[in-house]
Amino acid sequence: MRKQISGFQSIPEREMLDCRITSFREILRYYGIRLDSAPIFLLAGGAGFQFGHLALPELAGVKFWFAGSSVPDLEEEFMNRISLPRQKHRIANDPEGWETIKGFTDRDTPLLIMFDSRYITSGPAGGEGLLGKLYNPSMTVFTGYDTEQEEAYIVLHQTDRQSEVLVTSLPEFLGSRHHVTIPSSPEGICYELNIDASYREWIKTEYPQLLKNALQDTCERMLGKGKMEDLGAGAEITDGVQGISGLDRLIAEMEQYASELTGTGVFNAKQFVVMFLILRGNLEMGSYTCSRAEFGNSLQKVGGLFDPQAFQELGQEFIEAGGLWRSVMRQLYNVRFRTQDPAAYVGEIIAIFRQIRDKEQLLFTRLNNILQ
Repeated sequence: MRKQISGFQSIPEREMLDCRITSFREILRYYGIRLDSAPIFLLAGGAGFQFGHLALPELAGVKFWFAGSSVPDLEEEFMNRISLPRQKHRIANDPEGWETIKGFTDRDTPLLIMFDSRYITSGPAGGEGLLGKLYNPSMTVFTGYDTEQEEAYIVLHQTDRQSEVLVTSLPEFLGSRHHVTIPSSPEGICYELNIDASYREWIKTEYPQLLKNALQDTCERMLGKGKMEDLGAGAEITDGVQGISGLDRLIAEMEQYASELTGTGVFNAKQFVVMFLILRGNLEMGSYTCSRAEFGNSLQKVGGLFDPQAFQELGQEFIEAGGLWRSVMRQLYNVRFRTQDPAAYVGEIIAIFRQIRDKEQLLFTRLNNILQ
């Protein structure tokens, strides 16, 4: 038996790497709400920073640095921001659960589904091992199935120019919905939207103010003193701090660590490498520039609602900040080659993070002032 929901046979090209942004763009388009990736990204919280300590069950007693460059639950942030009418389901990965998912599709109701996308891109083995579990769930729109061919039709771009839904293995896709990832797992979570004409009119009217509020809240997160949201599913994350304060904390702890490395203590090269790879892994998730180029481009695209010239200039500077983030990500990736000079290596990382902190404190302050 084959069923494909009409309206998803052709999809626009990917505008951002983060699959959650594209998923929202496409399911809202299905319901007659046309929002590009830029406003969705900004309404979802856009660029951010969180820092804390991560404890893994496999390495009892060892705490690692854990940081993020967006918001922890981007999908919830976006849906709450626009008061999106929806129902959240936790659907089991068993025959009854499949019948439930299938029933939504048969009624022409697309589902937003959380899953581990590596099942699609690299197979189930892609998430095995300690570092393999450190991964954020992805999101897709489930648009159809073919039970004879065992195929699933989902919105997931594997290339920028892909313009049709992805046909993938149905068994692997269903299995991906319950794979354990850290700090949070898909857990069979699906969202059913309940959009009608009154909501479409409301979002159209309220959109400018919603967007302004979202940008002001992003500035507050980066410049304020609020704590990082609790991420404690699958791993213990403590001492959470967000924004510029989080960058200050990360820099201070790196400086302390560099000082300890110059002492006479025993150096654990393996732990050193794992520490920096864990830091990099979550920071770069969903963006090669830690969401800064996306933030800058998005500001430029929505600037007409606020101050076109100021948003154009500020957007360009955020894009340039993305270059700094990309540089530090490359350095973090090279940690395995720097175990012979660890203190010097950490000093290089600190220097880039200082540049990022100083630049972003200035940029978010300017953005906040423009929005007043």
